[in-house]
Amino acid sequence: MNPWLRITVSSWWPISCLVKCPKLFCVSSKSQASIIKRQRQICIGCFSVQHRLTHVAQPQRRICAGPLLSVREFHTSQPRFAGPLAVLLLKLAGPFSKGIKLAAVVGGRSLRKSWRKLSRHQRLHWSRRLAVLLGGFGGICVGFYFFHLEETPVTNRVRFMPISHKQMQELAEREHRNLLEAWAPHILPAHHPDHLRVFVIAKRLFKANQSKEMENLSWQVIVVDTEEMNAFVLPNGQIFMFTGMLKVLHNADSLAVVLGHEMAHVVLQHAAEKISLHGFINMFLVISCALVWAVLPSDLLAIGAQWLQNMILAILLHLPYSRKLEEEADEVGMNMAAKACFDVRESPKLWRQLALSKKTDEEAESPTWLSTHPTHNDRADKLEGLLPKALKIRENCKCPPLSPDE
Repeated sequence: MNPWLRITVSSWWPISCLVKCPKLFCVSSKSQASIIKRQRQICIGCFSVQHRLTHVAQPQRRICAGPLLSVREFHTSQPRFAGPLAVLLLKLAGPFSKGIKLAAVVGGRSLRKSWRKLSRHQRLHWSRRLAVLLGGFGGICVGFYFFHLEETPVTNRVRFMPISHKQMQELAEREHRNLLEAWAPHILPAHHPDHLRVFVIAKRLFKANQSKEMENLSWQVIVVDTEEMNAFVLPNGQIFMFTGMLKVLHNADSLAVVLGHEMAHVVLQHAAEKISLHGFINMFLVISCALVWAVLPSDLLAIGAQWLQNMILAILLHLPYSRKLEEEADEVGMNMAAKACFDVRESPKLWRQLALSKKTDEEAESPTWLSTHPTHNDRADKLEGLLPKALKIRENCKCPPLSPDE
């Protein structure tokens, strides 16, 4: 049996631990997945999570950790009351929305049949009632929207955000457990060179960008050994990097650019922002769907009108909005890398390289207006325009001077 070790973890070492607790506790570290597991229930902010992470064919070693430093409240923005309408938006942004829309179609179709049987006087009477009902509901929604406007961290952009931090953390913890189960056989151990490579860069980014939004999350690195070219960070700070992506990141600077981008999404709370907007829009789409199926005289016309409505919303709202968030994460992520003294000139180079590799593989990029992300060349152009600002930030942080760019 391995001996017990006593370690002290300071407040600037959040990537290696899941929670900060003032009392002595024991954790079981696992070399397979580099996952820290509490042996009893842990309290995170205002809700509790029981971590039950499995370990396959690898010995465990126990570590007894000494007292950690101060507990911080687990929120990244001002706490707000998450009323019933916010819970509804959360449901409407997920798979549950499909069931609600189907119910709206059935309800609207039934209403159309009943409407035809009404007399002219009855139709006028119910039209007035429906107008009052929709007007009142619309007024409530407008008030709800303006009451839940706030500014984003860092960029101070005004946005709609009714979803509470607690709700997002519950979703993130659930998704985290699902991903760990799905990729358990492919997760690299903590001593693997690829894991250490990502861990060192992530730690350096964190130390250079200390803020309320960064410190109040539990950052953890998980490297998945698959050929998938992907990387993402869950809203609770769980960093997932795939070895397929690492193969195209040939130096620490390019890796820092990618990690900075993904960490910026979390700092800016883009996941909660997207869920909030999509849920709010879907709430009106359900009403619109019911009205379309109730008013139009045939099912074929209703199907065509609904398809057209969805396409217009996607092209004019959802896709441009998604590209805007990606560009915002690009800028903030590059500035984060600059504060950590990485060579941010690597950022546009990386996107040029990825664009070139797509051309080499004869894989055509989707047109910008049909994509959730800007094209690689568009991102490179935008980042080149932002380079002077990022280099100035790097200089102000007293970083070592860069060699002349070739």
